[in-house]
Amino acid sequence: MKTMALLLLVLLSSCELLNSYKLSDNPTIAAQKICLKGSGEGQVISDYSKYPFNFDMGLEEDLWLMSVQFPLRDEAIIEVDIKNNKYLPGFEGELLENTKSINPKVLRIILKLWSSTIYDIYQVQYNDKKLKGFKVTPKLLYKKIRLKDGYEFLIKYATVVDKSHFKWQTIEVVDLKSKEKLKIQTRVRECLKKL
Repeated sequence: MKTMALLLLVLLSSCELLNSYKLSDNPTIAAQKICLKGSGEGQVISDYSKYPFNFDMGLEEDLWLMSVQFPLRDEAIIEVDIKNNKYLPGFEGELLENTKSINPKVLRIILKLWSSTIYDIYQVQYNDKKLKGFKVTPKLLYKKIRLKDGYEFLIKYATVVDKSHFKWQTIEVVDLKSKEKLKIQTRVRECLKKL
């Protein structure tokens, strides 16, 4: 029965990818499809555990905010200063307090690089800047960076919905020595377009 359910999930995912919108080969144009305001669900995945959550995200003055609601826990807020390209700490404390299997250093790396990406996307969408460091395939927009201290960072956006926005986002950091991995995946249910 589990095999049948897994096969059905793979089949549906494959159909979704086949029917998705073909991206522009220009990363700056493709980045217009990244949702900065909306809601959905996601999960934080470590080597040993998964932590599902719901989220709402939006812009408020010079901040990009993501309100993260983990089941049976308080709400945690991810804040990015989009004027000064700065992650405002706080979220990792809340997450680390309620989990045991997440490496604090890896979490800080993922949040810092993710917030830097949010800043870059905001600059593209609201200030007509060019997106640097990203690559595009017909179905994905992604960036992969090997860091000096032995880590690798990957962020990718996949499956454009209604020619409007990316449905899936995956952010991942891997310790290349120990192979320890931390991943944040989100699925946008609703995207509010910029005015």
